[in-house]
Amino acid sequence: MGYAVNTSNTTFNLRRKTVEDIFGFIHTLERGYMKFSITSPPFTLAEIDSVSLQIYIQGINTTTDIRLRSSTTGWGTTLEASSGDWDSTDEETEDTQSIGSTGYQTFTVDKNNLNLNGNTFFRLSVNEAGAQVLVQVRSQNHDADSDRPKLIIDYTTASGIHMRTLVGVGT
Repeated sequence: MGYAVNTSNTTFNLRRKTVEDIFGFIHTLERGYMKFSITSPPFTLAEIDSVSLQIYIQGINTTTDIRLRSSTTGWGTTLEASSGDWDSTDEETEDTQSIGSTGYQTFTVDKNNLNLNGNTFFRLSVNEAGAQVLVQVRSQNHDADSDRPKLIIDYTTASGIHMRTLVGVGT
């Protein structure tokens, strides 16, 4: 099994591809990993009204389901080692969206799965078994700041004021 991690590209791929060779099948699976840091927020968990993760789809070759999962315990020691790194952590399935076009896509996140004193980790993956799927997502390194992944937290303060916080850009 091979793997590669790239943290400098302006986009990342979500891909599922199966190719048959003389020895059997070769499977390619590419996932997108993001981390958002929340420290000393101006709100409590009880004040949060909604949380969402917004990404920008730059390219897509077919309509597919994209699944968002989260974890507050991280990706393991390397992220690079294998799916075992992520699988060894606690994770929550946040949302699955059927996506067939480019542009902004928003996934719902359960506020109870946020770490309000550290990092919350997200993994995006395509959910089509056996299909030739390729989705290209703009990353934290994209030139257009507005197209980078965003964690959006809407909350109401104790005095009743409605606020929105955009938590950093996914790294």
